[in-house]
Amino acid sequence: MDLTITIKKDRIITTLYEKALNLYLYIPPFSSHPRGIFTGTISGQILRIRRLCTYKSDADSRIQEFLSRLLARGHLCENLEPLFSKAEENATAYLLRSPKEHRDLRKRKRNDSHHQVYFHLRISIRMTLHPVKFKSCGGTMSQNQLGIVLFPR
Repeated sequence: MDLTITIKKDRIITTLYEKALNLYLYIPPFSSHPRGIFTGTISGQILRIRRLCTYKSDADSRIQEFLSRLLARGHLCENLEPLFSKAEENATAYLLRSPKEHRDLRKRKRNDSHHQVYFHLRISIRMTLHPVKFKSCGGTMSQNQLGIVLFPR
């Protein structure tokens, strides 16, 4: 578990627990990972910090530490700032939703998943096949000149 729990004056206080030997080897800036992986890491970490820390000041300092660790990995502040701003907006919106809104959103996403198509791109034998998910555009899709074969879910 990544949580430290203490009781002070009949109140439960929570904060992050981080292992002393953690190297914080986040994705470096010139990695070949899709951009969404890095964006998701930032969004997920900020939401995690906001959810687990009782005090806003504690959460703010943990987010600042996270930013410092990304800068130490070689990321540029001007690239991180918009990602952190958007992640803060998303975390705030998520935490303000009611349980009913969370249920409705999950239901809507589950229904949307029925309108997705998966395809495999056949490429050189030395490379692996990577399934990619795309939203359906409403039209009929089939194999094209590039050899893209579509498989409905």
